[in-house]
Amino acid sequence: MEVLEAVLDEVALEGLDGITVPALWLRLQDRVPPFPLVLDAATKQFIWRSLVCHPELHFYVLPTERRPLVISNRYEEEEFDLGTIRAVEGLPEDPYPFHPVTDQKGGNQGSCQYFHERILVTELLQTQSVTCDAAIDRWGEKLVIAGSQTLRYRTLIGWEADPSLELPDSSYCILEKVGRSRWQGEIQKDLQGIFKYVTLFPPMLLTVESPKTPILCVTVDMSAMGFLVYVLHNHFMQSIHFVQNY
Repeated sequence: MEVLEAVLDEVALEGLDGITVPALWLRLQDRVPPFPLVLDAATKQFIWRSLVCHPELHFYVLPTERRPLVISNRYEEEEFDLGTIRAVEGLPEDPYPFHPVTDQKGGNQGSCQYFHERILVTELLQTQSVTCDAAIDRWGEKLVIAGSQTLRYRTLIGWEADPSLELPDSSYCILEKVGRSRWQGEIQKDLQGIFKYVTLFPPMLLTVESPKTPILCVTVDMSAMGFLVYVLHNHFMQSIHFVQNY
């Protein structure tokens, strides 16, 4: 169960855009805490079979291949200290451009570049028992796995939070962006560069709250220097642990 929960977490955190299979393997290799299994061919096929039949997951084919995911660590500096938290520079173009979705009928929230163009192939994969290798050979980086709205939302707000909490689309997209950064979080000024007309959450330790449980935290208050680092509440302790022990 621990293995499947970790995989579902990585799929859901990638947002409405979904995650390609190669990107999923990268996310699992980079996972904090570490993924408990070696990602050999047998493990990958086991994970694939579990995902294809999971009721909270959907498989889509994009109209064009997505750019490969590149994972970087903004804390990997030889002389790291809290005063030098930085935006990662020199990376390829973001494979997840900002395209907010309005889907009142389906109830989906988030950003998705090809929400209306992508083709659902979940049933095809199930009925034809397509293997992971065969799917990659056929579609490559066009094939993505996306979690249901329920799975994605609960992963963002945490399973202890009130699921009846409703967020406007703009706030949800910010949470989705922060969630995609996992324990590293997002620097406030980077979010402001994307969400130009959205007022970001106030600079408090617990910046967005449900009636019972906080959702979004500020890991390092750098407001005197002009920015904050936002991280999901359920990744907060992982982030603090890394910063304090680097």
